[in-house]
Amino acid sequence: MNNVMTDENGKLQRDYWNILKGIGAFCVVLGHCAMPVQNFVYLFHVPLFFFISGYMYNEQKYGDAPYDNLKGRMKSWVKYVALYIVYILLHNFLGYYDMLRIDEPLYTKAQMVEQMAYAVIGDGNELLAGPLWFVPVLVIGSAFMGFVIYYSRMLEDRFKSKKIKFLFQGIVIGCSSIVGYLMIAYGWDLPAHMQIAFAVQPYFWAGYLLRNYMSDLEKYIKYWVGIILFLLLAIYSRDHLYSLVDGYVSPIMYLTAFMGFYVCMCLAKGICVLQKSNYLRSLFVKMGQASFLLMGTHFMIIRGIDRIYAGYHQDIAMMYEHYLGNHNMLIPLYLVWGIGLPLLLQAFWNRLSKGVAK
Repeated sequence: MNNVMTDENGKLQRDYWNILKGIGAFCVVLGHCAMPVQNFVYLFHVPLFFFISGYMYNEQKYGDAPYDNLKGRMKSWVKYVALYIVYILLHNFLGYYDMLRIDEPLYTKAQMVEQMAYAVIGDGNELLAGPLWFVPVLVIGSAFMGFVIYYSRMLEDRFKSKKIKFLFQGIVIGCSSIVGYLMIAYGWDLPAHMQIAFAVQPYFWAGYLLRNYMSDLEKYIKYWVGIILFLLLAIYSRDHLYSLVDGYVSPIMYLTAFMGFYVCMCLAKGICVLQKSNYLRSLFVKMGQASFLLMGTHFMIIRGIDRIYAGYHQDIAMMYEHYLGNHNMLIPLYLVWGIGLPLLLQAFWNRLSKGVAK
């Protein structure tokens, strides 16, 4: 069987990593609309994107050019700000139709400008754009790791020792993650959730190390191990909920996240070996390609379904009993529309972009 992660030249196999991102995006949507499995997917779903980002970091290209790495990552920040501005402009309209919290105030023009300024610095706080909190963390975390690698390479060149390189990386990554973790645990919130960017450095670093120093990684991805880890996580999640952005943390979260990465990599491997014409493979590839849009719009879609459901029952108070997507009988609708509509929007955007390019 050919390597599904990289080709013979070590280049990333795009389908595999899109499928892995698609699995992560699916888990994010699932965690927001299916409360019975929320604890389980929260163990690893967002950290998975930090791990993927670390794996995709190209040391050959960016090792001596950390600002180029930052520049490339800033494209995600621009998309984050653009989508946030859309939600801010729609805020009063959505509030008028009871799509927001019952105590959510409508904006004046000055407040709209203020909220846009917060979005620019990575501190957007629109309810329906909530899942996008991870974007500034991803940009800052990846940039931070890039600079750590840059300075570690300088030390390697000076002392002619790879041990010095990895020792420096380990010390900086370890100390930053401890500081970030403690800040989360004690409720110290920095702009753009920078404390989270520090705390999740082990996820970035693990991905970086696996890509650059474990070329035969795939042979260690065994389905039977994935099944065992899946069962252990399912049992553990019955009584534990972790959420970086909400401050629900524990040192054990690092272990459970890595276990979840392994399970997702097993699943991605199984999907990737299917024929390219297979519907399931194609679906997850498309979900990975549209992961940003999917995670940025599914809250509004789920909230819209709840609003229609509440209107049908002529009980608008149902919108405010819970935070989001708590009606279990609607889970199939949440998933179909929460995933399907963003995929349609992404397909439309791709066609529009190609038309403009011509």
